[in-house]
Amino acid sequence: MRKKYFQNATNYIHHPLERPHMTAAKNDLREYVKRVMKLKGLTQKDVQRQSGWKITDGYVASITTGRAKNLSVDKLMALADGLGVDYDEQFHIACGAEDLDETGKSRNGPDSLMILETVQQVVMSPTVTQILNEVVRLSPEDRVGLLAYIKKVRATKRGSRRKPRSD
Repeated sequence: MRKKYFQNATNYIHHPLERPHMTAAKNDLREYVKRVMKLKGLTQKDVQRQSGWKITDGYVASITTGRAKNLSVDKLMALADGLGVDYDEQFHIACGAEDLDETGKSRNGPDSLMILETVQQVVMSPTVTQILNEVVRLSPEDRVGLLAYIKKVRATKRGSRRKPRSD
C-alpha cells in the first residue's frame, strides 16, 4: 500500500519547479533529516547501511546540505528506511504537504521529533524536569496563562536582541 502511495505521487516530487513551495519543502526535509540523525545518533554511513544500501552516504549528505535535486520516490523510501521513520510522515515533509489525518483534516499537533527533542532535554536537565513537574500540577487554566507568559517573555527577549537604531 505504501509503495503504491509513493508511486502515485512520483510527479509531485519530480517537478519542483511546478510547485513554488518545493524550496521550502526541501529545506524542511533537510532539517527533518538532520534532526532525526541527531536524535538517533546516526551518521550518514548508518543511514546508508540501514537503507539496505539503497541510498549512499554521499546522497544523504547532499540532502542534509540542500544540494539534492529531484528526489525520486525510491530515494525517499530508502531514506525513510535508513532513518527508521514513517514513509508517510517523511513524504509529507518532502512535498511540503500539510499533515492530514485519516479524514483529510489538518493535524496541528506537535510532530514526533519535537516531542523526542523535548523529552531528551528533560532527561538532560534537572531544572527542566523540575519545571515540568510543577507545570503538570497546574490547573488547565493556569497552564494557558503560563504559556502566554512564556511566549511574552520570549518575544520580549527576541525584541531586545535587535540593534538600537541610530537617529
